[in-house]
Amino acid sequence: MNVMLTEQHLSSSFANVVSGRGVSGKFVAFEVFYDIPIYRNLNAGLNIGYYHDYYQHTLSKESVQNQSPTIGFELNYREQDLFKLKGLYFTFAVPFRFYIQPLEKTQLNNATVNRHFFENNIWLFVGYQF
Repeated sequence: MNVMLTEQHLSSSFANVVSGRGVSGKFVAFEVFYDIPIYRNLNAGLNIGYYHDYYQHTLSKESVQNQSPTIGFELNYREQDLFKLKGLYFTFAVPFRFYIQPLEKTQLNNATVNRHFFENNIWLFVGYQF
């Protein structure tokens, strides 16, 4: 994953990553999931990964970055053969992960990048299985 993070997203109540304004960012991540079916199309699993987070204040150019292995779990819903096309699928996943080396709370000008120890988000994957 290679995700650009906007100031609006980072300071929103949904993300809760930054307190204040003027911070944008990026993260690059690699994750591996191992899922097992628990009921019909619902799966649960474990994940391990590696995250590199980078945040920069847009005016002062102060920045902070962190690199950490992660470990966690996830729940997902997978639907196969979308539109009756064999192999086409989507997965709606909600992973939860813990940073082994957390990013500590950091002040960037008048904004604060909050501590990164536990994180979750929502992913929607669309793919084709050969």
